[in-house]
Amino acid sequence: MPVYIGLYKLTEEGRRQIKSFPSRMEASREAAERLGIKVLGQYVTMGEYDAVTIVDAPDDATVVRAAAQILAAGRTVSVTMRAFTPAEFRQITQDVS
Repeated sequence: MPVYIGLYKLTEEGRRQIKSFPSRMEASREAAERLGIKVLGQYVTMGEYDAVTIVDAPDDATVVRAAAQILAAGRTVSVTMRAFTPAEFRQITQDVS
């Protein structure tokens, strides 16, 4: 299954509710798993982003659905990226000269 990386920043509302952030992350993990997404890792981070999630998902549409559920709460904004292993990238670019 494709791997995706989600980068999250707390909104003002999310910062006001900072103590519940770990519980919200756990709830989002459970919701993602109900959609068929396997959460490979969830981390609270320092720096530009407040959290990072790495998931294995069946397809882009499933990831968009999960992200929309998280974003609808208004506590975070996010960037989602499709990630490729070196082997996947080698296969994709094998015909590039």
